[in-house]
Amino acid sequence: MALRKALGGAKNPTHYLAIPPSLFGTVIEQLGKTGCAAGARVVIVDRNERLAREHASALGASARVIAGDVSHSAFCENAVAEAVGRDGRLDCLVNAAGIIVRATGLETSDDDWRRMMAVNVDGVF
Repeated sequence: MALRKALGGAKNPTHYLAIPPSLFGTVIEQLGKTGCAAGARVVIVDRNERLAREHASALGASARVIAGDVSHSAFCENAVAEAVGRDGRLDCLVNAAGIIVRATGLETSDDDWRRMMAVNVDGVF
């Protein structure tokens, strides 16, 4: 309900979603339960363009995909600018991108650790 209150009377809100594809359905379902998805324009951001497009096609013509890596701040700035440029505003941002390497601390390489931190920490900043 906090999101509905924050959106106020916004008609056709624009939602920018940078979340793992596995959570996309859950997020959309919850936006729908609160009435926040009614008439919404959705921008899906993900490195996996094919999967993001599958989710977008399930939503219909109002959903758009911007493919890229949220661990790069320049990409994030450009993606938000593209969404705002296309839709005129940004009403809601769900930024929950995340990855995991299933290994012990001793088995995790420096590169894997840096990649997880870049996406999970830097990407949501």
